[in-house]
Amino acid sequence: MLVMVKIASLNPIDYKLVEGHLIEMVTLDFPSTIGFDVSGVVVEKGANVENFEVGDEVYARVPQEQMGTVAEYVAVNNGVVAKKPVNCSFEKAAGLPLTGLTAIQALESVGLKKEDRVLIHAGSVVLRFSMLRLKARLYIRLPAPKM
Repeated sequence: MLVMVKIASLNPIDYKLVEGHLIEMVTLDFPSTIGFDVSGVVVEKGANVENFEVGDEVYARVPQEQMGTVAEYVAVNNGVVAKKPVNCSFEKAAGLPLTGLTAIQALESVGLKKEDRVLIHAGSVVLRFSMLRLKARLYIRLPAPKM
């Protein structure tokens, strides 16, 4: 599907690619466009795309071979796209993919059980939000942050 980019967020991997720190791990063809996380609006969809319609507000984390979300439009596989929550801005939605995946991997890798407690210390706001949203899925209890 083709997404008109509203917001493309940048992550540490983006500046590391630009500065050449990952040259031994990632091969880039130049010129190249950076960016993996994006939010925007579906403007075209393929015949096999069933869960999305033109006009849907979405966010995505594209795989390395599709890198290049810092653009006006980005073609994405519908397997890496989710509908943007109505109460979530495009800015926040573009910041969710990497931190959301980080939260999922962190929580699943330690084998948490029901009623386990998790301390989220010094995580970003988006990371804490992602972990709080995951608690129902993973059946864990996270104390509410005190403001």
